[in-house]
Amino acid sequence: MYDGIVWGVWHAPMIYFYDLNFGQSHHLGLIFMITFCILAGIILQYIFEKSKSIYSVALMHGMLNISGTFIFFFSVTEEHRYVIDGGTGIVGLLILLPITIICYRRFPVKPKTVEIKSREHL
Repeated sequence: MYDGIVWGVWHAPMIYFYDLNFGQSHHLGLIFMITFCILAGIILQYIFEKSKSIYSVALMHGMLNISGTFIFFFSVTEEHRYVIDGGTGIVGLLILLPITIICYRRFPVKPKTVEIKSREHL
């Protein structure tokens, strides 16, 4: 989750200086981008855990970028719709959320075990 926050903030210069994905809605765009990156980060981590390959994660990242570009190209017609439509808007987040929940529930979570040594063995 923390990686997703860092990944989202990493996009801040593009959002603020180049109007990436959100037009002039910079502050709201950053919140949406961080949310998107947290959700996508969970999915990418799941893919890495299953494949043990950084190449599959890189391929998926590229697919996210391309699909987001196509969504913008075909669905976002006006600047004020950036926050609603598109891969990083409300519609994209609503599509990504159930996929993220499924991936998160399937994570191989291992409970932490604590070994306590008695003073006699020290």
